[in-house]
Amino acid sequence: MVNHEPTENLSGDTPVAPPDSFGDEPPQTVAEAVIDRLGERYWRKHYGDRPGFECLIRTVLSQHTSDKASQPAFEALLNRYDGDEGLASSLANADRAELADVISSAGLYNQKSRVIQHLAEEVVQTWGGVDEFDTFVQVGERSEVRSYLLSLDGVGPKTADCVMLFAGGEQGVFPVDTHVYRIARRIGIAPPAADYESVRRHLEDAVPPKKLALDTQV
Repeated sequence: MVNHEPTENLSGDTPVAPPDSFGDEPPQTVAEAVIDRLGERYWRKHYGDRPGFECLIRTVLSQHTSDKASQPAFEALLNRYDGDEGLASSLANADRAELADVISSAGLYNQKSRVIQHLAEEVVQTWGGVDEFDTFVQVGERSEVRSYLLSLDGVGPKTADCVMLFAGGEQGVFPVDTHVYRIARRIGIAPPAADYESVRRHLEDAVPPKKLALDTQV
């Protein structure tokens, strides 16, 4: 059998060695059984405690592309703009064309540079910088944080859920990408006509929160 395990974790985190199992109890749902099998097969890592603004920018860069394309763009962005001025202020004041060039490897760079700059301006104007924003994402009430993130230009449900999981470490948050969305409906975890929110709710209801806080990275 071909081993599809990646040789490098592109998200940049150190993987956590998987335990022999999640526990002695057998999975209670199809979704939980899928998570168990993925947990045995692929990268596993603890989520949470990432800087919220950096996580937001990284997730925007990852939209409509792969980690292989977005990760170099994120690293280039940090190398260029994360200086003494502070990342949010530096991005808010950046030349848009230059920013687009810096992140070009992520694709849709004109659109993403506009979104990133508007997000940076929002963080500076509303929160005074990244520290207060990061704290809000990490310790704020879950529904309040999600509602605020969804109010931001360029932030949809998946992006908001990724920020809450990666930065906030929220147990029970399950971001749904296009692959999860398609497979969950195809194998009956969610109804065939389910939208994003319905698929997310079915998954979060069907999988114990502890298995979503220590999840798989495929």
